[in-house]
Parts: sequence; C-alpha cells; structure tokens
Amino acid sequence: MSAHRRRAQQIGAELVAAEKDLDALFAERVAGTASVDQATQKVAVLQGQLRAEHLKTHLLANAILTPAQVEQYSRLRGYGTTPGTPVDGVAAPASVHKHH
Repeated sequence: MSAHRRRAQQIGAELVAAEKDLDALFAERVAGTASVDQATQKVAVLQGQLRAEHLKTHLLANAILTPAQVEQYSRLRGYGTTPGTPVDGVAAPASVHKHH
C-alpha cells in the first residue's frame, strides 16, 4: 500500500505542476490553441493516472481484507452490504466520495 501512496503522491505533484503550467499560459498571455491542447492533454493524462492508482489501491485493499473487513469498509464509505446500495436505506451524503 505504501508504494501506491508514494505513486499517488508523485502523480499528484506532477498534476499540480501541470495545472500551474496551464494557468501560466493564460496568466502570461501566451496561450494558443496548440499550447492549450498540449497542456490540457497532459493534465488529463495525469488525472487518469491518479484515478487509476486510487482504484488499484481499492483492488489491493479488497484482496488483503477479510470479507468482514470489506463489508465494514463498504459501510464506512456509505455503501450497504451489497456494493452500491445505501446503508439502512439512506444514501450517503453527497460529500462522501464514492465514484467507483
């Protein structure tokens, strides 16, 4: 898990830098269609990599947890015992991150 965390932190730092580069194009008034395309594609690739790393961490967690721990983890994330269902018939608040 620590390897996934390090990889996510690395990708996150690269993503922040890529976003700053994109912002700088506009702040410095040098943005053009090609540079914006290139910069936004870089941001998008990094966002995808970060998302994939996050999901791979969930896969790893499910592989090493016991079924009871997986159920508790799901409940804590706002899911019922069946993945994707609300707990006790009440949906989790919108602030709960559960896009996967």
